[in-house]
Amino acid sequence: MFSTPLEEEELIKEEERGRKEESFSSSLLQTVLSAHGVREPALSQLVQSGLSPAVAQAWFWAAALSDMAPDRQAGYVIQRLRQGDAPPADMLALAQTWLALDDAARLALPSVATQSGSGLLDAVQIQAYQRLVEAGLLPGSQVASEPTYAPELAGPNGVWPAALGQLRLQIAPADFEAWIQGTSVVSSTEGHWVIGAPSTASYQWLSGRLHALVKKTLAGLVGQAVEVEFVDLTQEISV
Repeated sequence: MFSTPLEEEELIKEEERGRKEESFSSSLLQTVLSAHGVREPALSQLVQSGLSPAVAQAWFWAAALSDMAPDRQAGYVIQRLRQGDAPPADMLALAQTWLALDDAARLALPSVATQSGSGLLDAVQIQAYQRLVEAGLLPGSQVASEPTYAPELAGPNGVWPAALGQLRLQIAPADFEAWIQGTSVVSSTEGHWVIGAPSTASYQWLSGRLHALVKKTLAGLVGQAVEVEFVDLTQEISV
């Protein structure tokens, strides 16, 4: 039976959506693995395996909550992932929700996690979230207040360290260390901030996931609207 042109067009669109979803999943998995210290060749092997990013994140959380020494956790998780072992159900359920959220929604979790029946997290996920907060693995109730104008910080060399302090309180410690630590101000002219990322992975994460949060934080500190641009310091740039 022959397909009509319309059916063929829909099939092509469906295949394209599938490729985009697969590409996004691979990119997210690489981000999760890199943030937890997985390096080559294990990094490429796991990314190519088609592993679920949520499974990887859940195993890293489970390992961090155990009594295992930090320097052994990555190796332990890699072994479990290669074996295809299922992570603890509560950590997996939370990881699936966590990775699907944008930064604004993640910042709202400290209040959501104390409200039963909120709809975002079920009881199992709330308990898992609270365990991770207590262990310092996810941001909890100590989220930074709204950044306020501080004229004494005049100049980019004063503002950016203050912004980093605010950002450290607003995202997970592992994410801060992996993607924000090591950033610097390339230029700041008439409200246009150019922030240098120390790696390509950091640049991609900042541009795709943290742009709005960084922009809001800087605007609060300088007391006016700002535009923020990220550049990859490992590439040749011109500003």
